[in-house]
Amino acid sequence: NKVLLIFLEKLSKKLDKTNRLFQANYILGSSSLSDLD
Repeated sequence: NKVLLIFLEKLSKKLDKTNRLFQANYILGSSSLSDLD
């Protein structure tokens, strides 16, 4: 379990920038969809 946690931690650090970009795009997409209403 420790090894898995360490692996996930390293992986999350690697994907941190990608996740932030994805979240930003998701927020923008959600706001634009709500604007259509």
